[in-house]
Amino acid sequence: MANLPSRFLWESESILRRRGIISSDSLLRQRYQYHFGVDPEITAILWVSLERFWMEPEPEPKHLLWTLLFLKQYSPEGVLCTMV
Repeated sequence: MANLPSRFLWESESILRRRGIISSDSLLRQRYQYHFGVDPEITAILWVSLERFWMEPEPEPKHLLWTLLFLKQYSPEGVLCTMV
């Protein structure tokens, strides 16, 4: 699980359209918290807790991030689609 928080940070860069843009780790973590409502460590704990409920096909980390984003922002689908 030690590597999971950094995996979620990496995955979040594409959702937040920040992949390839050099920014400090603290700024990336701050943006992560603002958009998803939790920090990467809490996301990793949630991921591990949900593993026992998975069915085929297994979800990817980006699916949990999209879920957290929807729950935090609660924007209409059309607004969230513009973030893709």
